[in-house]
Amino acid sequence: MSAELTERYLADRAASGPLSSRVANTLGVLVRDARYLPRPVFLDTDRVRTLEADLVALLTLLRSLPERVAGGDLRQFARLVGLDEVQTEVALRASRGLPARFARPDMFLTEDGFRVIEVNMTSSVGLFESGEIGAVMLEDPVVGRFAHDHGLVLEDPLDHYTDMLLAHLRERDALETKVVAVCGMSLSEADRVVAEFYCVLLADRGFDAFVCDAADLSYCDGQLRYGTKVVDVVWRFVNIEEVGEAGNLAALEPLLRAHDDGAVAMFTPFDGDIYGSKGALALVSSLADRAELTEDETALVARLVPWTRMLRSRPEEGLDLAAVLGHAERHQADLVVKPACRHGGQGVVIGSTVSPADWRQALDAAVASGEAHVLQQRVRPALEAGPDGGLTVLWSPFVLDDKLAGFAVRGLVGAAEGMVSMPSGARVGCCLHGPLDPGGSR
Repeated sequence: MSAELTERYLADRAASGPLSSRVANTLGVLVRDARYLPRPVFLDTDRVRTLEADLVALLTLLRSLPERVAGGDLRQFARLVGLDEVQTEVALRASRGLPARFARPDMFLTEDGFRVIEVNMTSSVGLFESGEIGAVMLEDPVVGRFAHDHGLVLEDPLDHYTDMLLAHLRERDALETKVVAVCGMSLSEADRVVAEFYCVLLADRGFDAFVCDAADLSYCDGQLRYGTKVVDVVWRFVNIEEVGEAGNLAALEPLLRAHDDGAVAMFTPFDGDIYGSKGALALVSSLADRAELTEDETALVARLVPWTRMLRSRPEEGLDLAAVLGHAERHQADLVVKPACRHGGQGVVIGSTVSPADWRQALDAAVASGEAHVLQQRVRPALEAGPDGGLTVLWSPFVLDDKLAGFAVRGLVGAAEGMVSMPSGARVGCCLHGPLDPGGSR
């Protein structure tokens, strides 16, 4: 049905011409370097409901791992999934029990269904602007009419995210001020532009929001401050891999102390990065293969999670490093090696895109680095229909409070052999889908 929606839209578009110039111009301003996908992508109600149920089940499984594999010891679990000592200390310091119910998995849609290549459980991942992109797309007459005629909806993830921010503010009795610091760590120019745009969107929703560097925050007299401004809640734009870099831990200390004392809400806290490590997916994959999950969990992992293993020796996981490396060399074209706790495609090597010598060098470097890495079966997405060779799409659904809360979409025009990421030239887009609720409210 989803493919049929796409075919019908493409037929309507072909009969009506390109996006209206007004919409194209607005998207050109809204999206950095005008790198937007030429059309929305579509999912029918049955597929999106199945996806929501599967993702909630997968997140529940990930949250259960500390009890299953580490006797409830979160420190042991963090080291098991690849966090280093400094990252573990920061994550544990921020922990308040179970992690915030926030996730944004990255997925490819294959001929056999969706496959999860990683699960981001941190607010620093971005792409919240997908709702704005979709709203502009819907102003195009063809897109708007098509969505209306087929009962398709657009979920804005930022609406759901701000609901969670409001819940934190309500707990702190700070609904009158609503001061939000979008806090990064030596933000790049591109990341700062995105963060400032989020502040504009937050201001439209009644928040007093600003961008800052963690080093610019101070904590005294029970208040986290940016200059003279008292901060109520911090939107964390700092990735876990940044905390151990020179000077960064000291720069984070005021925020961490304020969070320790309950003087500020941090969303999301760093403990989500424990469960969002690619090492956690490797554990899930390994548990399923060793028949240590329930029948339903095993079936879930089989359809959703590609084969994934840590690059290490650990007999209790059935892992022998020499055997894993041998498997990697024999199946180079079907595998990817990734750092367990990095974001944005950093350090990822796709076997089919390099020579055997370079692949072996990448594997050896991963092992020698001392940084945790995973080896994962490469997922080959089905090509989305369209002119100019179609689209290779990376789907990133937001899941907040165990409900699907919209999609971020990135894609490349034509078939892609490498990564689908912003550094690789991907474009951003939106998803229109059938309603999840009977009343069509989402």
